[in-house]
Amino acid sequence: MAAASSNYVYGIDPQEIDRLGNLDAVHGPPSMAWLAAAGVGQAATLLDVGCGGGHMSRRLAQAYPNLQIVGTDANPAMVAACQGLANEAGLDNVRYVEANAYHLDEPFTERFDVVYSRFLMAHLDTPLQALKAMAAVAHPSGRLFVEDIELSTMAFNPSHPALARARDTILKLVRLHGGNADVGAHLPTLCQQAGWQALNVDHYAAEEPQAAVKRVLPQVWCNGDIQTSLLRHGLLNEADLETVVVMLEQQVQQTTVTLPLVWRVHGTLPPTNNSLHGNGYP
Repeated sequence: MAAASSNYVYGIDPQEIDRLGNLDAVHGPPSMAWLAAAGVGQAATLLDVGCGGGHMSRRLAQAYPNLQIVGTDANPAMVAACQGLANEAGLDNVRYVEANAYHLDEPFTERFDVVYSRFLMAHLDTPLQALKAMAAVAHPSGRLFVEDIELSTMAFNPSHPALARARDTILKLVRLHGGNADVGAHLPTLCQQAGWQALNVDHYAAEEPQAAVKRVLPQVWCNGDIQTSLLRHGLLNEADLETVVVMLEQQVQQTTVTLPLVWRVHGTLPPTNNSLHGNGYP
């Protein structure tokens, strides 16, 4: 989710939480495994910046009942929806707050053991500012985790012009909204510039489950805000848009989709002591 909701290319279409849920079905397990391997469950507090539909913060809240989690988003409707879903799930260790990713020090006076963000930086015009803001609300010796995509690496086997066109059009649209859907490859440099230290970098490409992957792509193109934006920016006319949607729905079922590379960076702030809160958190 973008720092300012007007930047967020997917808008506030009512189906957006469903699309984010299908995306989380693909990326949630590797994200959780990554964070678990780093010992995030030993922390006391975690801030999930640009949480979107709140899927990761709810996963974390369920996995780690003693971890106090705050999710932020710039869209008040999304914040309310996330809080409602957490309440329905009976999760009392997660809450949601409307916040601008560039100015996290405004709603928060506390500092967090862990600051995390997934798929936010691609929608920001100045991700470096957000990474600095994340560092500013972390404890001394706090840990920071960020994940984002390199959309141009999305692949189809067998390839098809309609699928490639759909991918490349979204790349262009995100840029027109001020973002960069290939930002993942730049995360290590950006995190270093933001003052993060001891960087650990890796990336992966999700291929399974294909059913969830194949639901995500048509959902993107059936999103009302996406369609309006494509037409407004002249990337497609109405006839082209209808053709692309039909072709996409047909062809995506006949190909194996490799989702974009997801780049992941884990870093720390300059240490002032050997542990947080004396709890031995690594």
